[in-house]
Amino acid sequence: LPAGQNLGIKLNVETKKLEVVTPYNNLSEEAKAAIQKSPKWIRVELENTFSLLNQNRQIELANMINNAIDPYIDEIAYAIAYSSSVYLNGSYCYPQMFLDNATEIYSHDADLNYVDIVDYGTSTTDNDYYTTLKYYKIDANNNKIQIEVPREIYYEYVVHPKITDEIPAYIDPQAVEHNPNGSHTLNITGPEVGAFWRDFLYNHTEARIDGLGGNYPILKDSMKLCEVLWDETNIKSSAVREATKWINDVMDFTSGEERPHQPIRINSLHIGRCGEHEDLAAAVARACLIPSRGIEAYSSDHVWNEFWDEEWWQWEPVNNSFKDFFCYSKGWKKKFGTIFARVSSGSVASVTDSYCENTSTLTVYVLDANDKPIDGAMVQLAAQGTIKDPPNADPLLYDSYNTTDCEGKCVFVVDTNINYFARVDCSLGSNPSATNSVIPLMENTLPDTSYQFAIRISKSMPKANFTSLNIPSDTTNLFLLKVDYTLHNSLTKNFIYFDDLNNQRIYSKGPSIKPNIFITDEENFNKMMNNNAFQAVSKTTEAISNTFSFNVTSKEKNWYCIFNNDNTLNNYASLSASFALYVSPLVSVEDKDNNIFDLSIFPNPVLNEAQIRFNLQNSNFVNLEVINSNGYVVTSLVNRQMEKGDYKFNFI
Repeated sequence: LPAGQNLGIKLNVETKKLEVVTPYNNLSEEAKAAIQKSPKWIRVELENTFSLLNQNRQIELANMINNAIDPYIDEIAYAIAYSSSVYLNGSYCYPQMFLDNATEIYSHDADLNYVDIVDYGTSTTDNDYYTTLKYYKIDANNNKIQIEVPREIYYEYVVHPKITDEIPAYIDPQAVEHNPNGSHTLNITGPEVGAFWRDFLYNHTEARIDGLGGNYPILKDSMKLCEVLWDETNIKSSAVREATKWINDVMDFTSGEERPHQPIRINSLHIGRCGEHEDLAAAVARACLIPSRGIEAYSSDHVWNEFWDEEWWQWEPVNNSFKDFFCYSKGWKKKFGTIFARVSSGSVASVTDSYCENTSTLTVYVLDANDKPIDGAMVQLAAQGTIKDPPNADPLLYDSYNTTDCEGKCVFVVDTNINYFARVDCSLGSNPSATNSVIPLMENTLPDTSYQFAIRISKSMPKANFTSLNIPSDTTNLFLLKVDYTLHNSLTKNFIYFDDLNNQRIYSKGPSIKPNIFITDEENFNKMMNNNAFQAVSKTTEAISNTFSFNVTSKEKNWYCIFNNDNTLNNYASLSASFALYVSPLVSVEDKDNNIFDLSIFPNPVLNEAQIRFNLQNSNFVNLEVINSNGYVVTSLVNRQMEKGDYKFNFI
């Protein structure tokens, strides 16, 4: 349920049916089909992403899913669902890339001995089908064991085509990447000319430019010899160490005037500093089915990597450093502010406590003029003290950022003995109001200490403009509407900052939002949809789950039960609800409402197919439809006049 939108049902008293009211009215038939073909666990995110796209691009991307076959469907659907709408709508997005990305994952799997792709179910056998990896490793006791990667790690840090701040695209390896104004787009081209990083890094070679003669090694040939992803005893050749060796063989640690972000261009130049090594290492690992991500310490001016081996571990190929979290703070004597990992879909995740022995927690609440929480506000943090000691002698440096959840809160885990400053920007305003300025938060942060701060914006949050609706006290209840709902997580609308595309937002899970719940008539519903004052019966409670009913006493006008998200600026509410309509015999003098007896569905709940049986007492017109959980008609099994008798229909 997006901010400022409505989701629910309309009780049509003429047809005696419930009709879905949805904010996703712009979905094409192709998009609806793609959503249903995708795994159930990704459908909500995919529906939201499609709703933000122009119609032509929506259809193009939906057909990448509709035309795909197993086992590639879930990888394609995930990469689309978790890409920003700014990118997907733009000219740099080529839908073909999502298919190439998926097929190359499986192609590389066929070469590699240390890892196996595992598909749990298919699009035709299991509603919740998914894929992950299993890899081999040598433990500390020299035992070879197999480990399964969590599903979310596989999709986010192997499947997703975005590495760090680059634009996922086909790249001309020989073209200069950026111009003097810093736009990293000059080497983006179409699939007919350009290459995609997953295939290029894995299979490409060229003549060496370092004077050693011959060609650079082919990554595939190096990785095919590995039997394990990691060896704790360091006896066998492991995939992580072999990838490190390959990176150091094709790269020199230096830089020129061009500082590219695209892994293909970095590899073609064969030079780079920590930033280029971070981007290349993550792409190399993922091309070889090793989950990897970039790690950022902005105010300390250093970046590196992590790889997944039952948990996230430090990895810096240029220094041949593995699983050594304190090599920077103890070995290099580095002082940090915050340290965060780049999530491929665009948000960030704090990892400060993995790399710093002593940490503090800064919790920032962003509030409006009435002390109401502001959701989706960007909080930027600056640090003083990451270069010199004491911190007051240090320059003020940009450190990190985060986005407030539905409680107006964001949390920073920080290194100690640092001075911190912040600024807030949102659609209601900024604090401080002056551009490029900050306000002080805390001086000389102490270990194991939590600090809380409130930063206020002078304007007020929106709210639903309604007054109570009086229901007539007629005792003739013609309809009974029963509603059962559960609130789930919210989706925080995160900024994608320091990226080669501007104004991107992506979503991550947060605490649940309690939306307004209104029951109202058609006249007032139309006022609500037009952002005018309206009247309604409010059923809003503090409960996460609730059941309520509503008696309808008039058959002269339609009624609505609406979940309304007018009280948030940016973030989405996630909920599930079921509606049941009971019709009184007083609605009609005819007997046809009681015409069908002994209707049964087996199995219930339905898995992959169902058998529907019913007995028709008299000749009548029958309409039998299968409707999905989003209220869309999947298929119509019957829509015709039928004679008295027993009937059976199969739905697959």
